[in-house]
Amino acid sequence: MTVTEFNNRLEAVITASADVKGDRVIVAQAMKYSLMAGGKRLRAMLSLGFCEAVSGDPERALPAAFCVELIHAFSLIHDDLPCMDDDNLRRGKPSCHIAFGEANALLAGDAMSLLSTEVITDDEQLSDNEKLRLIRLFSKASGIDGMIGGQTLDLLYETKTPTLTEIELMYELKTAALISAAAQSGIISGGGTPEQESLAEAFGKKIGLAFQIEDDILDITADPELLGKPIGSDEKSGKTTYVTLSGMEASKVRVKGLYDEAFDILKKFDNNKKLIALTEELSKRKY
Repeated sequence: MTVTEFNNRLEAVITASADVKGDRVIVAQAMKYSLMAGGKRLRAMLSLGFCEAVSGDPERALPAAFCVELIHAFSLIHDDLPCMDDDNLRRGKPSCHIAFGEANALLAGDAMSLLSTEVITDDEQLSDNEKLRLIRLFSKASGIDGMIGGQTLDLLYETKTPTLTEIELMYELKTAALISAAAQSGIISGGGTPEQESLAEAFGKKIGLAFQIEDDILDITADPELLGKPIGSDEKSGKTTYVTLSGMEASKVRVKGLYDEAFDILKKFDNNKKLIALTEELSKRKY
């Protein structure tokens, strides 16, 4: 399934779930605005890709793919709020709170976090056990032991100087946990083994950490028009990043090493061509 095909399916989900809500339409519009604002759909493609990698039907992974994109979109809305990162642009467009107001943005994010569970519970193909496993997987990856825990550390480190170990932990929680969950969800949806799920988890941690270090690099080197948001924000805010602690060249070496390890994991799957192509694209990203 291509990104375009997935976006068409995702838009149908958000339209059916949140488009016509009477006096609540403003929040429904904010949900759709943020969810369909673009992006690589990395997490969704990993869910579908790992399902195929274990010879599963990717249709069975769609609920997980929808779920993880809803979670990711809600996190971006909240990250952009003035009380968090205070960013006015997201993917080249006004952030949700700029377009719809802070209260509506907050509510839209909350609504999408809950809708993410609905798309799994309402599915007719997955077994009850598979649904419970997926809900637990994504709940943990989103909560205090995952994305929200990482964001908590991110806010804390605005007032103190973290070590490199602390930075890596923050990145693993804030970014890698949800990426790992997306990869694992494909194994669960495709009927894979516990060993394959462990491999998918390890793969997600590798590219999740690499992705976040790349973000630090791109905040210095990227074209802001291609990136879709201003660059140099970390330096302006005095934020400690992987690059400020390790330096640019060492950071690039670390990223390459993580991708090499990720490719080694993919070699252990038979139907790995789509995952290899996706990982190669990620490893060469400029924005």
